[in-house]
Amino acid sequence: MSAAESRTFDVVKEVILSAHKGNTTAEKMDFYNSWASRYEQDVAVIDYRAPCLAASAVAAHFCGERQTAVVLDVACGTGMVAKLMKKDGFEHFMGVDGSQAMLQQAKESGLYQDLKLVLLGEEPLSVQSGDFDVVLIVGALSVGQVPVEVTRELCQAAKQGGLICMTTRGNHDNAGYKLALEGEIKRMEEEGLWRAVEVLEVRTHKMSAAESRTFDAVKEVILSAHKGSTTAEKMDFYNSWASRYDQDCAVLDFRAPIIAARTAAAHFRGDRQAAVVLDVACGTGMVAKMMKKDGFEHFVGVDGSQAMLQQAKESGLYQDLKLVLLGEEPLSVQSGDFDVVLIAGALSVGHVPVEVIRELCQAAKQGGLICMTSRGHHDNAGYKLALEGEIKRMEEEGLWRAVEVLEVKEWERAVSDIEEGYVPGCVYLFKKL
Repeated sequence: MSAAESRTFDVVKEVILSAHKGNTTAEKMDFYNSWASRYEQDVAVIDYRAPCLAASAVAAHFCGERQTAVVLDVACGTGMVAKLMKKDGFEHFMGVDGSQAMLQQAKESGLYQDLKLVLLGEEPLSVQSGDFDVVLIVGALSVGQVPVEVTRELCQAAKQGGLICMTTRGNHDNAGYKLALEGEIKRMEEEGLWRAVEVLEVRTHKMSAAESRTFDAVKEVILSAHKGSTTAEKMDFYNSWASRYDQDCAVLDFRAPIIAARTAAAHFRGDRQAAVVLDVACGTGMVAKMMKKDGFEHFVGVDGSQAMLQQAKESGLYQDLKLVLLGEEPLSVQSGDFDVVLIAGALSVGHVPVEVIRELCQAAKQGGLICMTSRGHHDNAGYKLALEGEIKRMEEEGLWRAVEVLEVKEWERAVSDIEEGYVPGCVYLFKKL
């Protein structure tokens, strides 16, 4: 999204509050039809995480063949869930929504094989029972939107053994609805219709007004990161940024931590509760927070910024945290100790030299996973080329083998003056030999 397209949190807040002013179904659909063209930009401003969290939960637990799985995206909106699941290897989607304009946006994504206009709760779901490997409804299960009884239709639509993923808000205005929803879920479980796989309470579902600042303000902060040429200057920058880092990354829509965590979780085959994870350039702990939701519990963090490490410490997730200037000091961890080693965000020009990836490989156990990310925008092209050259050499030396190399078109919002929209990025997942 360009700066010209962005609008402030307060403006978006007013838009969202206006959604609750219409009492009739027709009034609500008029609202969503009018909002469709700006929907994705606006929910990015409030850091609406439900689509990403739902897609991540499904990817973590789905054990079938993703390329052939059929996904029913209920209340699909513009197609945000399908876009995220596509990155996880799912390819076949059917979408259902009550807004014609939202369905038009979903159609333009090119992801759906079929789209249906259905007023949930007033009309039947109109899909074949037992057809779907995955059924999702993200965002619509809340007061004044979709009645809780619709969950029975979701269950009917799924194949035997299929996954049904639902989200709802936990704010006080939605407390009564959430209680009723959980009552229906429990009754259906007692009736033998389904069993719980995971129930995940998310503390930060979206950003509050007090935490937000505009994209232009965050852009200036990001660009200032590249002004310091010495290591000391860079660490001064990160120390000063630590207290606002998570919030600013949300405005930037920086997706590396969740994509890296999700990729590692999708391929990890061991005991997650016993696994030991090395989080390199851990920052405030964003990767560990994501992996904790996927069942990992033991984390060691490494970073060059004392203030970032303090934020990570306050998360309570790490058993050990180390202050290390990557590339200037050794990684200072025991070789062969870690089931998973990740570095998300630091492998880019002016930050960590590409040779550090050899230390990542050394830190992993034999058979352990090493997950790395790098940006694909023009300023980082030379670094990315050098990184991939080092990766290839290590593969030829028999140090590791590729598990997945994932090119992501929308990695984070562009901050340079010559780019608009999103810049691409890449995830490299390797297994130590």
